[in-house]
Amino acid sequence: MTDSTITAYDFVELGEGLAETLTRAAEEQVERAVQILEQTKAMAEIIRTQVQAQATQIAEMNERFNAFGVHMLDAHRLLNGEQVPAAGERDAGGAADRGGAVSPITAAAPGDIPHPPRRRPVQGANGSGELHRPVGADRSDSRGA
Repeated sequence: MTDSTITAYDFVELGEGLAETLTRAAEEQVERAVQILEQTKAMAEIIRTQVQAQATQIAEMNERFNAFGVHMLDAHRLLNGEQVPAAGERDAGGAADRGGAVSPITAAAPGDIPHPPRRRPVQGANGSGELHRPVGADRSDSRGA
């Protein structure tokens, strides 16, 4: 009889030890999970801050790019003798107004903007004005032998 009582006691003690070990391991995992959660929340906040800063920079860059495009379009129109719309007007393409931005091209008097000099045609190596010749063409044709 003593053997069966000792065996039953060992079995209960073993079961309680196993349950205690599993509970302790689960609590350690929960503690580690809470640490990971806190680290993840901190990292997410850093990412949100960086994304907001980048979004602000991108918005500013887009505004500068659009203003540059307006200035380039005004310069193109002015050099081609076209009417340059005033700030706040819509152009012929239906583009939205410029939000009050005044292009330096629009603000300048027509005589104040220098026109680029006309360029002479580029001369080829043979002086003929040809920059290239078709593949298979005889070289003696363009040299003026």
